Amino acid sequence: MKKLLSALTAAALLCVWTIPCAAALAEDDAGDCVIVYDDSGYQVTELEMATEDSSSPSVFSLSTVTGRKTVTRYDSRDRRLFSFTLTATFSYNGSTASATSASYSYRIYDSSWDFSSGSTRRSRNSAYATGKFSHGWSTKTVTPKLTCSARGQLS
Repeated sequence: MKKLLSALTAAALLCVWTIPCAAALAEDDAGDCVIVYDDSGYQVTELEMATEDSSSPSVFSLSTVTGRKTVTRYDSRDRRLFSFTLTATFSYNGSTASATSASYSYRIYDSSWDFSSGSTRRSRNSAYATGKFSHGWSTKTVTPKLTCSARGQLS
């Protein structure tokens, strides 16, 4: 794990700390995204397809898919601090997709952290969430986003 963190830290120093998750510092076979921060902490973003209906999409029928994107924040000693999950449902038909619902949930692993606020919004084929967590004077904001293609693929 130390070699992985060292490699991620080196990669982060070469980039300008503002790399979006889609162009992440490291990505494993499951598509999980890892971002390293200058305070030696890091976050892991995981995408999970929760449910999908069995009909194939066509222009005349709607299919639905529900997915989750979870952002988990860790400290420099690999201890989980908190996680924040966006859950969204989408309708799609092969030519268009739209977000039909979105909600968030959170979990605190380290009792010195508090959940401050959370919100969700939908726009066309994307769902967005914002979660704010506080620790003393420090505040961390996480912003997972889920997008659905016209064929029901989540990203």
